[in-house]
Amino acid sequence: TGVRPYEMMRVRHKHIRMIDDKDDEKKHLEMYVIGKIRDRTIISKYGAFFSYRGICKNICPNPKGEDLLFPTNPYTGLLSLIEDAELRYSINGDKRDSKSLRHFYIMTELQRGTPIEYLTQQCDVSYAVIRDHYARHLQPKMFREQLIKVSHIEDP
Repeated sequence: TGVRPYEMMRVRHKHIRMIDDKDDEKKHLEMYVIGKIRDRTIISKYGAFFSYRGICKNICPNPKGEDLLFPTNPYTGLLSLIEDAELRYSINGDKRDSKSLRHFYIMTELQRGTPIEYLTQQCDVSYAVIRDHYARHLQPKMFREQLIKVSHIEDP
């Protein structure tokens, strides 16, 4: 979702709305998030719908509206998983942690061509931060498929 890790710690079950479409690929969550700059409703990716359904079924079968989605900080568990999978450091030596998921989300959305205006709302981040912190890492090879795609060829 691009939400900051500490913002997810404030999400309660009453803040989550499951959008159950007939088309599985359109299933998603709408979540109300208390943000750093502003509170907002965000839209999840497809997989979050099924993850949340699994949490409700297997971990918290009868959640009450005021119950926190993550009653304990998942940071240490995620960190252990990253270390056990030997993914704590990137090929460049950069540390990975829960914030890395937010950065990955923003970079992936930029590569997909999501307008920056949408990301500023979804991730509660300014246009300048996206431009100066994230977009400067983009390289032409990240857009290879879009750049080589033939949109129209005239038949002579």
